[in-house]
Formats: sequence, structure tokens, C-alpha cells
Amino acid sequence: MGYLIFQTLILLLIAFVIGCIIGCLLKRAFGPNGVDTVTPQSATPPPPPAAAIDTSLSVDGRPEKLAAPRGGAKDNLKRIKGIGPVNEGRLNELGIYHFDQIAGWGSREIDWVDEHLSFKGRIEREDWINQAKTLASGGDTDFSTRVDKGGVASSS
Repeated sequence: MGYLIFQTLILLLIAFVIGCIIGCLLKRAFGPNGVDTVTPQSATPPPPPAAAIDTSLSVDGRPEKLAAPRGGAKDNLKRIKGIGPVNEGRLNELGIYHFDQIAGWGSREIDWVDEHLSFKGRIEREDWINQAKTLASGGDTDFSTRVDKGGVASSS
């Protein structure tokens, strides 16, 4: 009985080694470095980063953009919970500088910003629109009050 188990294990090991060899040969023939694949020169170029997008064209769903902040002064978008220095910079690159711009977003604009800045539902989850409406009207939120008092390190 022990001899039969030993023979079975040897056959399984041989089958495994043969499978690995066949897999390596197939990978070489048809894998990413094989001759049958698309060369990088003929591949479609990746989309431009968000900062390089041509903002002169109006694209469906794209939020209102400004070439520069109104009056030369932008709002502190970090007063909105969920917008830190990095997200504020990205929004500014897209021409979004003021609370009223964000407050005016509808579902199409939210989807566009989600897609272009990889927020993946963060705008709705953290309720940016209602926070922006409050701040645009001159009001404060609990979060913006903490930011103003220096209580939020990531918004300094």
C-alpha cells in the first residue's frame, strides 16, 4: 500500500513539472513579451492627467470653471470636510476656486469630478454640496469652525 502511495506522489510531481514547463512555453509564445502582442508604439496613448485636460472646451458634465479666482482671491476649500490640501490643489487646477461653484453642482458635475479626480463617491458621502451652499451663503459648519480655529491639521 505504501508503495502505491509513493508511485502516485511521483506521478503527481512529474505532472506538475510538465505543466509548469508547458505554461512557461505558452507564456513565452503568447505572453506580454511574445511576438504576437501589440507593440508599445501602436498602443493607444494613456489619457492626459487631470491637470493637462484642455479646459477651453465645454464637456458634458464638466463643472463651471474659472481661469482664475474671482477678485484674485480664492475661497479656502479646505473648510469643506473631505477637501484637504491635495484635493484643493486638484480642484484649483480644474478652475474650481469658490464655494458657490461646488454648491451649484448637480449629479452630472459630481460624476465628472468623481471620474477626473478619482473621488469615487466621496463628494456625496461627505456632503460637499450642502457644506458648500452653507459656506457660500456666509454661514459656517461645525467642520469649518474647527478649521478656522486651527483644530484640523490637514486643513492648515
